[in-house]
Amino acid sequence: MRTAPVALATLLLLAPASAAVAAPGGSDDPTPYTVTAQGLTLPDGDTFASGDHVNVRFTVDGESHQKNLHIEALNNQPSAKYVGTSYLPWQDLTGTDAYCITWVQVGPYNEHFGEGGQEPVCTEDVPADAPPAGESPKPDPNAAPPKPETPAGGSPSENPAPLASTPAAPSASGASPSASGSPVSAAVPSPSASPAVAEGSGGPLASTGATALPLLLGAGALILGGAALVVFRLRARRASGT
Repeated sequence: MRTAPVALATLLLLAPASAAVAAPGGSDDPTPYTVTAQGLTLPDGDTFASGDHVNVRFTVDGESHQKNLHIEALNNQPSAKYVGTSYLPWQDLTGTDAYCITWVQVGPYNEHFGEGGQEPVCTEDVPADAPPAGESPKPDPNAAPPKPETPAGGSPSENPAPLASTPAAPSASGASPSASGSPVSAAVPSPSASPAVAEGSGGPLASTGATALPLLLGAGALILGGAALVVFRLRARRASGT
């Protein structure tokens, strides 16, 4: 007899908790579906079924509009194409590509977009070539192949940096201009090298030529002097003979 009240009390305690778990969300709760400026996407695993409906409010050029879509698979209704799909493009309902979605109600769900603080979504905020929700962008067959990325401080691998140019030969002043226009000091010979080696084979010849010049001048003067003396004596003999 005592077990009956205990079991009843346990059921009464568990019943509110179960009801709270099973209670559906309110209209102002976060929506399980996704609303973008391009369309409506159902949660993963959910699809539209015959008998579902989608009600949407939107604005075009500041003017409010409302469309109600009833999905029906019978009687060859156009809306039958959405059965088994999970995405609905708004352009099918708005009839234009410039609008703002302000409120959405989807049949199987209690939560309404626009009643939980959600801001309107507008097509002007989305790039014209953006893919619909859940789809990846398709590659453009006419687009040029992407160029390799240039690493920081370098050049692309397929365009290696040009080789450094050969520096110009040093000028007589011992310096050559660099690429920036500033002089660059020429190579300095080793201090251990002798002057003759540093100057090349022309050093000793230049020294010999400088020593032989006075000797040649002196020899020339002696020859001229001797010749003059011979001529003077011949003239003197001729004069004495006459």
